[in-house]
Amino acid sequence: GYSLVVRGGEAGKCAGSTIPVEWTAPEGHEEGNLVVMYTGNFARSSASVPPGTSGELSFATANVYEQQSVIFRYVASAGASVAAALAESEAVLLLAPADVCGECGGDGRACVGCDGVVNSGKALDRCGECGGDDACLDCAGTP
Repeated sequence: GYSLVVRGGEAGKCAGSTIPVEWTAPEGHEEGNLVVMYTGNFARSSASVPPGTSGELSFATANVYEQQSVIFRYVASAGASVAAALAESEAVLLLAPADVCGECGGDGRACVGCDGVVNSGKALDRCGECGGDDACLDCAGTP
């Protein structure tokens, strides 16, 4: 039969991200089938289903879809109505857009080192030196 599964969508997705959708269809399915992304009853984008019985399609979302649910429907052709969907995915809530750290709705500080560089991994040592090696500690480990 027909099916659609949103990959990695269990905890929601960031608005503005790309959503992978896995599809399956019976052997010999009609040409011209589409997977359509909806917010509410509005079709936002679609992708043609290639020949074969399974695959993955990717859909870009917009930042303005924040706090909206998206759903994907497998339809027989571009003119098919909502009622003619052959398969439908679970709804996925689009959270706030991702920050520089990739965190939905983050403030951009979670992955920034003490040097102000994204993903540098640098932290203050016990002496207060950014990226330091605790050089100021005495033999007892006291700064």
